[in-house]
Amino acid sequence: MTVRRPAPPLARGGLLTGVVAGLVGGALACGDIAGTPGGVLSLRFDSLPASAVVVGDTLRDSLGAVAPLRATAFDGAGRVVAAAAVRFVALDTGIAVDSLTGQVTASVRRATPARVVAGVGSIQTSPKLLSVSNRPDTLSKSGTNPTITYVTVPRTDPANSVSLGVRVGSLPAVAGTSADSTTEKWAVRYVLVRAATVAADTTRLEGGIVNTPWSVSAAGSAAKTLRVVPRLGTRLKDTVIVDAVVTWKGVAVRGSPVRFIVPLTPRDSL
Repeated sequence: MTVRRPAPPLARGGLLTGVVAGLVGGALACGDIAGTPGGVLSLRFDSLPASAVVVGDTLRDSLGAVAPLRATAFDGAGRVVAAAAVRFVALDTGIAVDSLTGQVTASVRRATPARVVAGVGSIQTSPKLLSVSNRPDTLSKSGTNPTITYVTVPRTDPANSVSLGVRVGSLPAVAGTSADSTTEKWAVRYVLVRAATVAADTTRLEGGIVNTPWSVSAAGSAAKTLRVVPRLGTRLKDTVIVDAVVTWKGVAVRGSPVRFIVPLTPRDSL
């Protein structure tokens, strides 16, 4: 965990004075905890509830509920210091952070993610990156319909996988204008609806456990790799079904879910 020493301590209810200077300053020495209230020795900035916040809205979790930033302070014995006065601050324009509650709101789009930090006393975390995105309004399939023509020897043949791509669109803010399809870092949830039950030993979505969010690229597209490990010597046809889902404030957007019906067909050799 990296902690850094900003120039004076946080002002109660205000912005983190000298926070930029603290980011470029030297690391806090291991035994130097002078000025750290309540014996706080380290601070962990918890994972962001989402990778992006929508313009004109508040940062939300995957269920659509308003979700503030969180950080946890520890003393020298590794115990949580629940009463630690943690403060939050944004280092870039486009977003605002309530220093006390950690609630984030976004005002304008940014070409790059905004940086946010947490601090307590003389301890400050490294920044986390939060994108500012347009509102996701539509979900559609990108590319051709995927198929897998599999071989069983070798069982790890790369041909036994396929990319499942989608595009997240944003409707125009003004009627009659062209749509802005950029939805940076928006979560797409892939769900394995039906695994191969006859032809394959395993069916999995690469890049994480099924149902985990997948960050959308700046172009508004996302993809996950479906991979099957066929049963040795099998010559049977099969089908895998995967759904891709995008929600906004807990409600599925237009076109969601996108369903991929992937046929598996055996072939003799590479």
